[in-house]
Amino acid sequence: MPNAASAISFQQGTFVPHACAMISRSAGHRASLLFVLRVAARSAPMTGINRSALSRRTLLFLLVLLGTPMAAGSATLEDSAKELARKIIAAMTTHEEASLDIRKESSIGPDDFAVIENNLKGELQALGVRITGNAGAPAKIAVTLSENMSSFVWTAEIRQADSSQVVFLAFPKPSENHAVSRGMPVTLHSEKFWEGSQRVLDAAIVALPNGVSLLLLLTPDALLIRNVGSDQVSTVAFPPSAMATRDPMGALTQSGKIVSATTASQICNIDTFSRALMECHPRPVDGPPTGRMFESLIALAKPGPVHVERGSQVTAVPNSCGNGLQYLASGQGDYTESDTILLFESEVTQGVISEKALSDFLHFPGPVMSIQSDGAPPRAIVRNLQTGNYEAYKISISCTQ
Repeated sequence: MPNAASAISFQQGTFVPHACAMISRSAGHRASLLFVLRVAARSAPMTGINRSALSRRTLLFLLVLLGTPMAAGSATLEDSAKELARKIIAAMTTHEEASLDIRKESSIGPDDFAVIENNLKGELQALGVRITGNAGAPAKIAVTLSENMSSFVWTAEIRQADSSQVVFLAFPKPSENHAVSRGMPVTLHSEKFWEGSQRVLDAAIVALPNGVSLLLLLTPDALLIRNVGSDQVSTVAFPPSAMATRDPMGALTQSGKIVSATTASQICNIDTFSRALMECHPRPVDGPPTGRMFESLIALAKPGPVHVERGSQVTAVPNSCGNGLQYLASGQGDYTESDTILLFESEVTQGVISEKALSDFLHFPGPVMSIQSDGAPPRAIVRNLQTGNYEAYKISISCTQ
């Protein structure tokens, strides 16, 4: 009897997403997933918005729990791409014109991934599917290459008319994979130091000149201060801002006993000894948005042939493991998906940017809402999709070569 599982996203508030997946495995260990309806869209992060709707990546973890079939006939990732193409063809009701969207959520390098992508596309075309860039094509194929600790995992969703099918294929990682294990001179580690239900823009543990350690939590309208190890919280409220935003952001910097809180509209200085607001002034409108400095720094340069795929949260970090300027960046998923952080370096030569990933992906249980670094250890704010809480992580960077 086939194994079956139904997955329904957790409901919160009045937002009611619907998604159900039926996964079956036959005696031959071939898996298929029938009829997937997903209600999940990209949205700017807002407090109270339900972003825990079932996503493709959630379905992927369901399948891993049930036992993903391995690509037994594949010797390389290129071969597994061709095998995936055959599975896609078998799942299609008719072989016709199709749009193809291929995403990479693994540590495979861009050059290696381009070869794998060409193998998949070429095999589909050889099997009778005409790949087009037309968004109105009768068939739409969305492919993702992700990975876990032991395997690379292909996910392909095929949409034709009103039906949708998803096929999966896993390929075990070689013991020595030059694209993944070698050539990564940096290892990232994360350590959670705070968790709570309140929406925070940044969080930090700072040591004051008098030896006291404080936990600082920056919210859209206040700074919360408490001694490490104590439950007593002091709240320093900011003046109301006339600038409303659906995408609040902020960062903390320390200079002795003074902490500066930068938000989208203003910069406020707080005396941590007296826990009082000293002053606030408008943030320069031409300054780079907090936590998104990278694009502003390279705005005048041309992108080169090598480009690191990344999300909107990018911040510069001090590190001596590489050669160029180095940045931490979030992944490309929406706010219904777990997320990643990687380190990459960027060099500008004669006005052309070249980029290189320096680390494997660091995984988190929800979307990365912000990454900050002010000379202290970098930190990230993550919204846990299972609990709904916000979590603060310290990110450490160590050289491995």
